[in-house]
Amino acid sequence: MSAIITHDFRVDTTEKFVDSLSSSTYYMGLGHPGSWPVDGGGVEQPPAAYENDKDMRDVWNNLVAAKILAADDGILSVPRHTWATGTTDYKAYDDANQNLEGDIYHVVDPTTYNVYICLKVGLVSGTSTQATSTVNPNTIGTPASGVSELADGYIWKYLYTIPGSVANSFLTVNYMPVPRVTSSTQDGGIFVNQWNVQQAAVDGAIYRIKVTAAGSGYSSSPTVTVIGDGSSATATAVVDSSGTIVDIEMTANGSGYVNATIEITDSSGAGAEAVAVLPPPGGFGYRAVKELRAHYATFTKSFDGHESNTIPDAFDFRQISIIKDPNDSSGAASTTTYNGCKKFTVAGSFTSGEAITGATSGAKGTIVEYTGGDLFYIQDDSTGFEPFVSGETVTGSTGNTSSLADGELELHTGNVIFVENRDPVTRGSGQIETIRLVIEF
Repeated sequence: MSAIITHDFRVDTTEKFVDSLSSSTYYMGLGHPGSWPVDGGGVEQPPAAYENDKDMRDVWNNLVAAKILAADDGILSVPRHTWATGTTDYKAYDDANQNLEGDIYHVVDPTTYNVYICLKVGLVSGTSTQATSTVNPNTIGTPASGVSELADGYIWKYLYTIPGSVANSFLTVNYMPVPRVTSSTQDGGIFVNQWNVQQAAVDGAIYRIKVTAAGSGYSSSPTVTVIGDGSSATATAVVDSSGTIVDIEMTANGSGYVNATIEITDSSGAGAEAVAVLPPPGGFGYRAVKELRAHYATFTKSFDGHESNTIPDAFDFRQISIIKDPNDSSGAASTTTYNGCKKFTVAGSFTSGEAITGATSGAKGTIVEYTGGDLFYIQDDSTGFEPFVSGETVTGSTGNTSSLADGELELHTGNVIFVENRDPVTRGSGQIETIRLVIEF
């Protein structure tokens, strides 16, 4: 018995998740200021994050700061492949490829951020051997319709351009965004080229017929017939000097093909077989998120210093989280930023990372920040969770504790839906951190 989760399901789930930024409340959290275990060389080793209740509790216990994710802080994305000359790594889109995502069949130009999909690879003249890609598909520009065969024999189609503002927010070394465009004027018209491509897409057009058996004995080009539920697709076979078919070239792409078979007829030769590569529903360019398998979501959020004195701004963090629909003391959380630390007011000399102990309670904690008399700290398994009490002195104190408070979010409310344990990042005073997360569905 065999079963799969389809890429359509994954793309649909990713779209729903990104769209839910408008209907649910998500916060990106920074936490875990304490060190990870170290290896023999003294280097911290972030542990694997596990999907169990203890690890979720640890996220809350180590949460230092949280900032709301806006509706435009997420976008669908795919692995990034930047075009480079001199390679045979590029493969053509193939609707029957059982490992399509394992192939590099789409590329982005590194200067214009134009994105192209490969519909057919070039061949060494007179053979079935793949040729080296030497012509940047960017040379075809941003045509709304049509497919261009370049001098190296590769056939590419322009899909869309990543606008500069979108690239600045979501383009990473390994992933690139795939916008979803619903009008020519969306976001001030920055996606108009993609909109035009979507409108010009030809449903059921055939751009490639692949030879699956070369046959033998062909003295001339045999007749190639496209049989299916569309119309007007025609093609010509290319025969080498030994009488075998090495390629089939489209002379008309036709339209409307949902199913198609290829018939090769010639009295001089025999044994050649071929299959049509059919496009996704709507045709190439109609829905880029489907043909590029965009079941990744990229999220970006910037933490600007202390966010108007609402969060600590000088601490190490080693954990990034996303929390859905948490509560604060008034109910559903809605404030832009929250301080996740416990705190009290006390006079003294304290430094970030310092361990503190209450003289009366015996409570322990780790300082995240001490500023303006307010001491922000966390408690975790290493310190225990005994509460400090008002009026007691603590290590390094010259006065008594007062105004004790828990973190501003209610612990263990909502759902922790993402956790990443990572190497330490040091936040300097007034520093801006831009966090980009890529989640695969």
